[in-house]
Amino acid sequence: MLITHGENRLTHERSRLAQHSGDAKPMSIFPAAADTALDVFSLLMILFSAQSVLKQELTRLFDAKSLLLMVHVFFAGIFVLDIPRAFVSSPDFMGLYTIGVTSLAIWTAILMTALAYVVSVRPSERTFGERVRALFTTRLFPHGIIIAVFTVYAMAIDLFVVLTRPYTLVPVVSWLGAATVLPEFGTTFLAMAAVLLAFFFVTSTTQFILAARRANNPSMRSTLAAFGGGWGVIAITIFVSRAYLVQAGLDAQGLGNLIIALVFGAFAVLFRRISALSSLFGPMKAPIIASEPSSEADLPTSASFSEDVMLLEVDPATNYEKAVLGFVREQLSKGKHAFVFTTKGSPVWMALHETPEVRFFLFGDTSYPQPGASPLEVLIPKADQAVILSVLDETVSRTPPTPTAIVFDNISDLIMNLGFEDSLKFLRQANEVQAGKALSSVFLLLSNAHDERVTTLVRSVFHKHLSFDADGLKVTRGS
Repeated sequence: MLITHGENRLTHERSRLAQHSGDAKPMSIFPAAADTALDVFSLLMILFSAQSVLKQELTRLFDAKSLLLMVHVFFAGIFVLDIPRAFVSSPDFMGLYTIGVTSLAIWTAILMTALAYVVSVRPSERTFGERVRALFTTRLFPHGIIIAVFTVYAMAIDLFVVLTRPYTLVPVVSWLGAATVLPEFGTTFLAMAAVLLAFFFVTSTTQFILAARRANNPSMRSTLAAFGGGWGVIAITIFVSRAYLVQAGLDAQGLGNLIIALVFGAFAVLFRRISALSSLFGPMKAPIIASEPSSEADLPTSASFSEDVMLLEVDPATNYEKAVLGFVREQLSKGKHAFVFTTKGSPVWMALHETPEVRFFLFGDTSYPQPGASPLEVLIPKADQAVILSVLDETVSRTPPTPTAIVFDNISDLIMNLGFEDSLKFLRQANEVQAGKALSSVFLLLSNAHDERVTTLVRSVFHKHLSFDADGLKVTRGS
């Protein structure tokens, strides 16, 4: 019945267009060329923005990159369909155009709602299946319910458009003064679309703004606020230019596309500004330093460290940073990349920050990785297990075939910032992501800073144990 209704409407559209053959021709050459130029420019801005997303280094962080790329692909599809519209106005093409553009816009809204959830909640689950299960179990209220209701409602509107074709092709005047043809939607669809638009603001734009308010870093705060506000502008522009103004007999889609293109251009600038990790994973220009001989007994020898994930218990009353310096020099002399997770101003940072080629992840009060004071420094949140793990995963995954050396300073501070249970979970996952990799990594634990139970459980995570005290560096477990 619904399909028959759609076929009857299509027949009516063909008849209506035939009656308006004088007004419903494709645009004249100049207006058509101008509108097409705007569509092409909009498509180029989408590609420019997508290229900036591709350059983001945290490919595993919260699925944000994949969702953003899918959004860009869907919007590029809208502009690809817009380009021939200036020259072709047959009912068959316009039917395909209308359903295609409407479906792509609706599915973009669904993707943006998922992205807003990821950015706002920052789920700690590592796999897609785990995140979906958490969304409908531990995060069912309010996030799971909101996303489910929005998705079902959006898909219902899309199905309504496909089956009933609630529009009529009508002659309109473009913003450049030329006659053309556009779909004019009925009041039922417009009401449904208005509800979807309002729902989108609640589920997507608002969550970006709330995430921005929670961000400690001013740069990330402004980026999230601009991104959420930009998508609000895009949503309103689509509704006004492609639905509301058609009711008044005006084709302003080219102008609307220009506004959207400028917003995507601004997104590209934002994405490039927050691409904080590029310099850390690129090739080094400085020469690899040689191992420096020293007469100090507390510098480790090659026999002390191995290709493994190691626990190093250090006495904070000693100059334990010299042992770390010796480890880093030894690894650099073997041609490895050296990455150090620490806090600016810590003994480890003071010992290593002038060493060529050492790259730092500095713990601080930030919500996302941010550029540090030098090209080889990136600020990362000290109290976000998921981000720290993602950065560590990215570090060991991106550097092959060059081996890697990692210093994590330190587990005691991690326990203070995250709590013991989350810290223990992090350490186990950190061992998993490093398993089988060509690397040597040292995790520092301050001796006598925890009770025996905590120390024993931390030790149980690592296969090889080292210790450093007044007597120097020793291997206490493992070969």
